[in-house]
Amino acid sequence: MIKNCVSVLKQSTKMLGQPTVMSNLAGSSLAVRSLCSANTSYNFETLKLSTPAEFVVHVELNRPDRLNAFNKRMWIELGECFSRLHDDPDCRAIVLSGGGAKHFTAGIDLLDMMKLGAELGEIDDIGRKARLFEGLIKL
Repeated sequence: MIKNCVSVLKQSTKMLGQPTVMSNLAGSSLAVRSLCSANTSYNFETLKLSTPAEFVVHVELNRPDRLNAFNKRMWIELGECFSRLHDDPDCRAIVLSGGGAKHFTAGIDLLDMMKLGAELGEIDDIGRKARLFEGLIKL
């Protein structure tokens, strides 16, 4: 991630016409880390990421209007987020918290589950229902 940010900084310096100032900035690891925080690399609808310290990524559940209840989108984004952080050399520790709500999470979003129940009600074949559930379980 840092290498990508350094190359972007160096490319942008050529466009700005100030290679000496920006190349020094690109070489500074502190400057690069501040410009290339997890906020810019990981954009999620239901999660908010920040880097409070070097090698630490803070992942906040970000559905305060629903008390951070887990919907299908959040399950998908959590899996993607942790998979990407697993491979990120700039992440050695993850802090998971519930942001903006009184609670960490209210659990599963029941409105989202009602939509699933409606989808299942439309399917007559038990095999197709099982395939739908299997896909959700593997999220």
